[in-house]
Amino acid sequence: MTVPPLSKLAPFVVGALILLGVRALIPDGTATAGAPQPPAGFVLPSDEPFPGATATTLRNAEEGVSFQVLRPSDPLASDDSITGVWMNTQNQQVAIDYAPGVRLYLTVVDPPKDPGGDAKELAAEMGGAVENVQGVPALALPAKNPGNGCEGSIRVPAQNNPAALAFYLGNLNVELVSLDMSDDALVRIAQTIG
Repeated sequence: MTVPPLSKLAPFVVGALILLGVRALIPDGTATAGAPQPPAGFVLPSDEPFPGATATTLRNAEEGVSFQVLRPSDPLASDDSITGVWMNTQNQQVAIDYAPGVRLYLTVVDPPKDPGGDAKELAAEMGGAVENVQGVPALALPAKNPGNGCEGSIRVPAQNNPAALAFYLGNLNVELVSLDMSDDALVRIAQTIG
């Protein structure tokens, strides 16, 4: 099984990056220099995990960014099941696809002062839950949740949204998404990231 085309993942991923990553980059609602700002209605090309992504190798990604490229070591997602690697050195981003249909995003950010509070707020807004991953709070969103990607109290019928998990390890925003696995499976995978 391969990771689904990004056209199915893009609406959630861009929304999650905006809500989690960019919220941390822009705590007062104003843009900081160099912070990526996707335009309204932004849709990525089908295979590009984020703007400016370049397909690469794991080794090149490790050499091309300023952070350690953390990876899971779970039977559902490990180095043995990597099917694709992308990076954007300017924005310090890496994405890794795993054969069972999991995509890992790593992005350098200034984490919020209260990641647990932010996770609780977003979980309430988006129909998710807060899980403990490696001792830190993580926002877990189930698949096909009508709240995924919807701000505030907007609710629509269930969609084909991926399950997602997002958390901070230091100044690294870590996100796992999958159309094929549950948020519980993503929590299990995340516990092995190191």
